[in-house]
Formats: sequence, structure tokens, C-alpha cells
Amino acid sequence: MTKPFRERNLKVIAVVAAAVILCAVLGALNFAKLPFSHEDRYYAELANANQLSKGEYVTIAGVKIGTIAGEALEGNYVRLSFDVDPGTHLGTGTTLQVKVLSPLGQEYVQLTPKGSGTMRPGQVIPLTRTFGSPTVVSTLSQLGGEAGQIDQQQLAKAMAVASGDLAGTDPAATAAVIHGLGSLSNVISQRQSQLVDLVNQAQAVVANLNAHQAPLVTLIGQSTLVLQVVEQRRAAIDGLLSSTQTLSREISSIVTDRHANLGALLGNLQAVSAVLAKDANSLGAAVPALAGFSKYLANATGNGPYFDAVAPALFLTDSVIAQCDKPGAVTNSSPVSPTVNGCAA
Repeated sequence: MTKPFRERNLKVIAVVAAAVILCAVLGALNFAKLPFSHEDRYYAELANANQLSKGEYVTIAGVKIGTIAGEALEGNYVRLSFDVDPGTHLGTGTTLQVKVLSPLGQEYVQLTPKGSGTMRPGQVIPLTRTFGSPTVVSTLSQLGGEAGQIDQQQLAKAMAVASGDLAGTDPAATAAVIHGLGSLSNVISQRQSQLVDLVNQAQAVVANLNAHQAPLVTLIGQSTLVLQVVEQRRAAIDGLLSSTQTLSREISSIVTDRHANLGALLGNLQAVSAVLAKDANSLGAAVPALAGFSKYLANATGNGPYFDAVAPALFLTDSVIAQCDKPGAVTNSSPVSPTVNGCAA
């Protein structure tokens, strides 16, 4: 049966807890030195490694990716061992250079990945691909060589231009520029971790592109095939463009040759439009009259082959009027004899 917690010896529990916490803190502070660290170890041959020491930085493009594990003298060169973060890609042509970190002489190692293959943990960078830290003599010699290649006339002209620009610039503006540069440096130093993450992400993108190199090459090959097909169809495209140009010239010539006829036709149309506009009121008044006339004409001819008409008495003789007024006047239905008001003439 398990003893309840409140019945246990609290002093023993406190001692055990303190020991566990202390071990955890020590392990976290010295995790890189533990034997189960997952860093990859590589080696390099150096002609000189005076100022290098264990724990110094190993970088790629200014980003820390590991530390120096140790160094040992082997014959006429120094065998340097260093650990890098797992997943770091080092090509088979990777070079190593020792650089100075501070004016006090502290040095670090910079790796430059090269080559199409991949180095495996435990492999060695040979002496032909390693470069030691510069000395005073080598630095002065390099400075002399570089200074001898400078065009003095161009340098003097550049200095004169810079002096003129500074003389014509407001000191307050110059101070503002320097202050802005200082602020930019502070921002970069504060965002160093984010810049490191950005570089790591860029390395991941490069690794992904390397992993998909074959599909990319195939895609580029397909684009080359498309360009070849377009080149083969160039004659047809040239013919189409030539036909289009010929058609445009023919249309232009038709419009140009018929310009006089089209001008006369447009003039006549404008004259007709003017006449119609002038007599628009008369036409508007004639339309209702024609409508009434057509209605009465339909009524007069609606009895078949006859035409009904009413003539005023002024144009009829008295005998005809008297004949129509007689009782029992017979209506003439013959289509030959004309009728007046329905009576036989």
C-alpha cells in the first residue's frame, strides 16, 4: 500500500527535489558537452591555428552553425575538429578559412559550402582547401598589392566630389544621416535572431531546390522544346503577319479611293435630312389626315364591289332628287349602274 504524501519525510523529499533541479540546470548549461549531443563532427587540416581554441564559433555566411571541438598536431599540420548543427549541408568542395573576430586576436572559423556532392560526418577538409588567419606581414603585403591597383586620379576625383558634397550639405542633415545609420545598426543587432532564422530558411529553400533538381531540369528542358516548336512555326507566323499587313493596305486603299464617292453620298444624305427636318411639321400634320381618309375610304368600299358616295344636292338635278324622294324607290344593286345615296339614278 502506498504511503500518503503527507506521511512521508518532507526533508528527504526537499533534498531529492533540490538535487534533481540542480542536475537539470547543470545538464542544460553543459548540454553541448554531453556525450549524447546530436551535432555532426567534421575535421580539417590547417597549416597554422595559433589563436583558435575550443568553443570558438564555426560560421557559414556570418551565421553560427557550430563550435570548435578541439585541435591536435599531426606532422606538419594541425588537425582541427569541429561540430556543426545537424542538417547543415556541406558540399564536397567546402573550404575553411580562419578569420579574426576581434582586435584582441580572437579567431573563428568560416565555412564556404561548395561542390555538388555532400560531405558526411567524420570526413576531413584537406590542407589544399583550408586557409589560416592573416598575420601582420601577410596583411601588409596584401594591403600593398591592393593599394597598388588603385587608380590615384580616380581616387582624387572621388575625394574631391565627396568633399564638395559634404561642403554643400547642411551639417544637421549629415548628423541626421549618421543618426539614422546608428538606428539601423541597433535594429539589425536587435533582430539578429530573426536574421539568423531568415538565413536558415534560405538554406532550407536551397536544400529543397537541390532535392528537386531533376524536376526543375525537366521543366527547363520542356521550355526549350516549346521554344523549338515556336521556332519551327516562325514561317507560318511570318506569313500570317504578312497577310495581315496586305489586308490592312487593301482596306486603306479602298477607303482612300472611294473617299470622293463617300463624300458625295454623305452630302446627299445631309441634304435629304435637311429637307425632311424642314417639312417635319407638315408631315406630322398630314399623318392624322391620311389616317382619317383611309378610315372613310374603307367604310365607302366596305360593301363589296360598290363605292358609296354622297353628292351634294347642288350637283344633282331636281328630277333625280324627286325620283329618290318617291315612296318605294328601288335600290339598284347592279354593279354597272352607279347609285347615289342608295337610289337608282
